[in-house]
Amino acid sequence: MRNFKVGLMILAISLIYLATATAGEGKAWFDMENCAFCKNLADQPGLMENFAKWEHHNVKNGSLSISEINKDYVDAYKKAMAGMEATAKKAQAGEQLQMCGYCEGFGGLMMKGVQFDEVQSGNTFVSISWSSDSEVVKAIHAHTDRTNDEMKKMEEIEKKKEMKGHEGHGH
Repeated sequence: MRNFKVGLMILAISLIYLATATAGEGKAWFDMENCAFCKNLADQPGLMENFAKWEHHNVKNGSLSISEINKDYVDAYKKAMAGMEATAKKAQAGEQLQMCGYCEGFGGLMMKGVQFDEVQSGNTFVSISWSSDSEVVKAIHAHTDRTNDEMKKMEEIEKKKEMKGHEGHGH
């Protein structure tokens, strides 16, 4: 059960700062409005805007995620995690849930036997996922790379929106 909870934590960390990014295959990679898992984060007022850091890095046998949450929102984050755990139980019981591309991919990694662990230090959460199977490591790296690519797309969209919002304001 600990690995399952850690897996949920990694899932949540991986969705920070995100709204919706197009997956290219007709499904959004991240979908805060429609994904049964992502909704738990979006339902916590102010949580999404109060992540001071969110990073993913490939490592030799898996990936590492680092998240820093503004201290006043750690409880909201933990509440979102509890909601994700409840959602996971529904899925385990066979309920059909709408998921974004990221969550489906994450579930696929879990089914391949990916191992998870996490360390919390204050308002910082460090999570690692790994495998001794080189094919599973490739899948972890592909998921991490896709997540980072989608984050870059979201950042570019946000920059364009900001630039457009400043047009005509003497900036």
